[in-house]
Amino acid sequence: NTLLFFYLVFPVLMPRLKMLSDVNISRLLVILYYVQLVPFAYYWNMLGGRRSVTMSPFTRLPVFIMGMLGGIQTQQWEENPDFQDPNEERLFFHDFIPWGLFTFQSTSKDKTFDKEKSELLWKIRTDFSFILLLNLWIKILIKFSIISLPHIISEFGEKYIQLTYVHIMLNTIIGLTRASDSSIPKWTLSTWPFQKLGAASFSLYMIHLQGWLIYSK
Repeated sequence: NTLLFFYLVFPVLMPRLKMLSDVNISRLLVILYYVQLVPFAYYWNMLGGRRSVTMSPFTRLPVFIMGMLGGIQTQQWEENPDFQDPNEERLFFHDFIPWGLFTFQSTSKDKTFDKEKSELLWKIRTDFSFILLLNLWIKILIKFSIISLPHIISEFGEKYIQLTYVHIMLNTIIGLTRASDSSIPKWTLSTWPFQKLGAASFSLYMIHLQGWLIYSK
C-alpha cells in the first residue's frame, strides 16, 4: 500500500531532511524532480503502463520527499528571518521550465528578499502556475467526460504533462502558503466552500476509486 509506505517512512525521513541547509533543500528539490522523471521515461517504453509507475511507492517516493521539502521550506520561510531560497529569483522560467534545468542560482547573504517582495513574487508565480494547472485539468476532464474527445491532449502533450505536472503542482501548493493575500487562487481557496471541501478532501480521496467503479457500471 503506497500510503502505508509513506506513513512509515515519514517519521524516519523528516528529522534528517530538517537538518539540511536552505541551499541544500533547494538543490535536493531540483535533483529529486529529475529523479522522479526516470520511471516515466521508462514507462513510455514498457508494457506495464503509467499506473504501474504512478501507484508504486518506490517510484513515487521522490515526489513524496519533494512535498516534505516544500513543507520544510515554508516553515523556515515563516519562522526564520534569514531564510534563503536560491530558486526564489526565478520568475516565469520557474514555471515553464522546472528548477535548475540550465543554471542553479545561489543567493548570497547580502542579497536577501524581504518578505513583502517575496510574497509579491510568489503571488505572480502562484497565479501563473494555477492558470497552467486549470488549463490542464479542463483538458483532462474533457478527455474523460461523456463527450470524450480522445485527441484533446496529444501524445506530446501527455509526455509534457508528466514532465512538468509535479513541478507546477508543488509550485502552486508552496505558493498558496507564501503568496500575498491578493493572489486570486489563494483568496478563492480561502473561502468557506473550499475550506470545507479541503477538510473533507482526504476522505473523498480514499473512496474516489470505489465511487468511480460504481459510476462506471
